[in-house]
Amino acid sequence: MKEDKTLTKKIAKEILSPFLAKKQSLPPPPDPEEPNPTPLPPEELEILMDPDRFSEDYESGEPESLTEDQERGCGPDLSGFTRIEPGAIGLVREAIAEGLSLWGSPLLYDFLIEPLHLNMVEKLEIKWDGAGDDGYFSYRVFLRSGQSFDYETESPNFIINWGCPEKRQIGKALGVAYTLISLSRGCELDSGSLGFLTVEVPIGRITWQFRYRENECLIELLETFRKNNIEKARYELIPCPNGNSSPNDPQRDLRTKFCEDFEFRLKSASFFRNGKWSKRKRKIYKEKLSSLFWRWRFDDEFYTEWGDLDRLVTKLFGPKLEKVKSAVSAKPLTILFETNLGKVQFEYDGEKYVVDDMGQLDPDDESQSQVLDQKIINRLEETDPYYDFSLSELSNSEAENLSKFKATLGFWHLTELGDAAAEFFSNHEGGLDFSLTELSDAAIESLSKSKGQLSLGLTELSDAAADSLSKHEGGCLSLHGLTELSDAAAESLSKHKGDLNLSNLTELSDAAAESLSKHEGGNEYGGPLMQCSLAEKVDQYR
Repeated sequence: MKEDKTLTKKIAKEILSPFLAKKQSLPPPPDPEEPNPTPLPPEELEILMDPDRFSEDYESGEPESLTEDQERGCGPDLSGFTRIEPGAIGLVREAIAEGLSLWGSPLLYDFLIEPLHLNMVEKLEIKWDGAGDDGYFSYRVFLRSGQSFDYETESPNFIINWGCPEKRQIGKALGVAYTLISLSRGCELDSGSLGFLTVEVPIGRITWQFRYRENECLIELLETFRKNNIEKARYELIPCPNGNSSPNDPQRDLRTKFCEDFEFRLKSASFFRNGKWSKRKRKIYKEKLSSLFWRWRFDDEFYTEWGDLDRLVTKLFGPKLEKVKSAVSAKPLTILFETNLGKVQFEYDGEKYVVDDMGQLDPDDESQSQVLDQKIINRLEETDPYYDFSLSELSNSEAENLSKFKATLGFWHLTELGDAAAEFFSNHEGGLDFSLTELSDAAIESLSKSKGQLSLGLTELSDAAADSLSKHEGGCLSLHGLTELSDAAAESLSKHKGDLNLSNLTELSDAAAESLSKHEGGNEYGGPLMQCSLAEKVDQYR
């Protein structure tokens, strides 16, 4: 790993200011809340409506090839920095919102890996598919508790304000994912856009794949057949001149003539299902098949100059196209959809053409993968995240899962904690924060064995429970819910090694005060151990 280099606020301003100034020079969109928005001048409106306005070279309108360090996204290269100064974080976040790519940069630790880690996320999967009119973004979040959550949407913007209380951790994690989307140039719901991005937090690996795919109309039909358990579908179409021919137009290539000058009448349809073929008299999917080539042409024309449709028309028809004078003289075009194999075969007058590129992505292909240096990932061991679980109940299996990873776990919404569930936390390597006002002595004994700070909202404490807590070795012990304390309990707690918080006590006997004067430790908040009047009483015995 290269030597540590910190991105300071001063350096960030020098590097990012030109990039942000260029982005901010674009005319802002009209404010929808303004009663009578001022119309934009034509030249500004043209820039605003340009779909490439967020690409780095929007002035030229030509997509620029990316450097090796910036395979995706745009903006200055920050790959040389391994750490970031807190004062520079806001500026980098602003640049990310404007399209800055951190791909290849160790700073992905600060903006992606660590935030996910702090929200208990072990793995994050994002997929997007712009197929047809039903494109979607899907998110799957795997927590270290063993839980996983899924969400699918037509827009990624929902993730910023996902307010479901039980899943606040997912909303936070997806908020990080939203900034990550800017890394993927073309990650959108335009027709043909397809990709996925996976983040494996513990090992710091980010894997990405993206492609524009052709043949979407064929993919949609195959999917339709698949949903209806149709293994194969065979159609016969008759090409018929529609009288719109413009033979003297030099701009019209063979594909254009094929798609514009001919209609396709459905002659027959057969489906193979449950081991046998059957003819469909009602010509199912007639409209989709009749308009297939027209839709295919317009789906693909923005993504390819020489795709399957061009090759198909050239091979199957070529000079034969001019000879098709009427439906009577035309021979049938046979189309065979093989759903399970994911391919479509076209046959006309003895010639065949097979389309088998259906836009597949290989989930095991890690050619576009980035793994952060182990030295950087080791920083995760230095973090002790706090997480408030919005759980009203905690099963034994959930307690077992949660107890296995290092973090301060907050349970402010629990209504009860069973002895068996509490026992799983006896070996927990992290803090525990329970707001419960009542716990059994057995549960308290188990929690006292945890290896991190312990905060309990108990309003009463038995002598036996106090004895257990006196043996707690995880640092700070907070019993902020107690208003009174017995002499025996005070004697036990005085033996506790670490900070002790009894800030809500309202009374204390002389014997208890004398015992607590022997306690060695401060207060978790840096203030008095107890209320001032009681703290003074304890000090008299020191």
